[in-house]
Amino acid sequence: MDDQQIETLFAYLREHSGRYSLSALREQLLQTGYDPALVDRAIAIYQQENPPTFSARELVWPKAVLVLLANILLALLVSSSMIWRSNGFSLPFLIVCGEILGGIALLSSPKGRVWGRALLFGLLLTIAIPLLLVGVCILLFSAGQWH
Repeated sequence: MDDQQIETLFAYLREHSGRYSLSALREQLLQTGYDPALVDRAIAIYQQENPPTFSARELVWPKAVLVLLANILLALLVSSSMIWRSNGFSLPFLIVCGEILGGIALLSSPKGRVWGRALLFGLLLTIAIPLLLVGVCILLFSAGQWH
């Protein structure tokens, strides 16, 4: 009986582990009425057989920097070619909206989460770094340290 239940638990873990954490799946299985010791044993064996190959968070920052560099390149191209308006909308506004909507859309897919986070973090970096640089320049200028 335990082997059949373990196989059922493995099938459940394989099916849902891409979308939910193992702790959330454990809670769900316990609420369903499975024995806690059996669930813990199944999760331990599942983790041994399916070790995480990488952390998705480790892969977000390099891609976010790539988005930042792409945004800088787009800003330079748009400002040099003076194509600021297209059908009544400013091109930078359309790019920002596209990155926000694209990032949110990619977050809903397990395979696209890393790129969704990268788009949103890259956009935040694109906004935060110039603001930080302007703030430092203003601070230095107002303190009389600017030469």
